[in-house]
Amino acid sequence: MLNVSSQNLRHAYKTHVKCLKSCANSNHPSLDLIRFYAAECGLKYLVMQRENLSNTNQIQDRKKHPVLTHDLPSIIKFLGISVHDLGGLSSPKPCISLEGDRKTISVKDAHEALRYGIDFLPDTNSSCANSRQTLVDWLAKILQYLHSQIR
Repeated sequence: MLNVSSQNLRHAYKTHVKCLKSCANSNHPSLDLIRFYAAECGLKYLVMQRENLSNTNQIQDRKKHPVLTHDLPSIIKFLGISVHDLGGLSSPKPCISLEGDRKTISVKDAHEALRYGIDFLPDTNSSCANSRQTLVDWLAKILQYLHSQIR
């Protein structure tokens, strides 16, 4: 990860949210990637504030720190955000179709599936836990929570 300031993260969060609001009447799949990154930047900003860090270059343990990952559930856990805070939605387990095979992926890998246009599958198979819409709904709850935390 590039060394970025907490203000860079806050600005990125606000910019992504502004984009989502301006495209509110669109259901373009690329907006889901922006939604993911908005949630990621906002959560990372909260971590930076909590840790009293002005820049990521101040992070000592660069292998384990939640600011340096796409693992939103780990960042949420680190911040102590409860399922209740997210409207009762727990972290999804998205299911994708990759080269014809069904595969459940982690949320931290979901941004890659979104970025590369990999198909998410509906909740019709018990071996695959959640659909793209479940992921999007969860991200929307994170963004609602962040709206109450970041001014």
